[in-house]
Amino acid sequence: MVAKLQWLPASGSSLSLDGSLLPFFEYSQFFVLQVSVATRATRDILGSPSTLTEDYLKSLKESGVICGVGKEERNYRVELPRCGERICELNLEHPRVPHLLWVNEVMFTEFGVRIPFSFFQKRLLQRCFVAPSQFHLNAWSSIRCFELVTEYLELPQDLEVFLYLFTVFSPNTEGKSKKGYISVRPGKYRRIFGLYEESFHGFKGRYFKVFPIGDHPPFWLILERDAGRFPSYWSKDAGLNYTPVTYKRLNEEQRDTTDILLWLFSKRFLKPKAVLGNSERAREEILKMAGG
Repeated sequence: MVAKLQWLPASGSSLSLDGSLLPFFEYSQFFVLQVSVATRATRDILGSPSTLTEDYLKSLKESGVICGVGKEERNYRVELPRCGERICELNLEHPRVPHLLWVNEVMFTEFGVRIPFSFFQKRLLQRCFVAPSQFHLNAWSSIRCFELVTEYLELPQDLEVFLYLFTVFSPNTEGKSKKGYISVRPGKYRRIFGLYEESFHGFKGRYFKVFPIGDHPPFWLILERDAGRFPSYWSKDAGLNYTPVTYKRLNEEQRDTTDILLWLFSKRFLKPKAVLGNSERAREEILKMAGG
């Protein structure tokens, strides 16, 4: 496929390019740079259409797996991608308004993520400039393990501690101009969790879209104290511009939290499959490893 470059007005009349959907928009004050999907995404992503079905997605929504069982279930609807649409794409009908969110089904069914995301998750996505669907699922596994461990051990759920223990990086092997999934890996001598899967298979085709219903403001656009908006679409700059955290930068409380986690789990890693997807089992396993 030949790369297409076009300058489009950043606001004004509706935009369309033969009804196509293209990813990776660079926003400036006056223009939007449109880049063909073939120039930005890796081949494995372009070759992975969603394999979910309407009936399965409906059952997930009705069971509370996506939004829980509270009022949030009434504020969002879910939708499968259209034919030819990929997880890395941006809808040209709303070039400046992130009116939808791409997500992966495994985040909800196996890791216990719920809509709206937790404050910690939103802060991490904003800090690293990564859309939820662009994080590799092993990264989401580490995020959820960190949340559960700090919750059940009654430790501060501190973003600086997480970014000291883990480094955000892109494992893509197709060159800097291509974008794939963003991973987190433990720093040297800082591993406290194992991998959920050594090699994830099948997850790349298990994605869908989330839309707000009516006039309800989507949670990804709501500003909170210390948590700005995070990307809802993939970006070529994902994971590149955050400042890594050193031990020297941590305050006393953050160092205490870090030292406790390393003392408890650095010699015997917490196994994500032992704690994710079942809150009671997670609590028992974490407290047992902590000697409680």
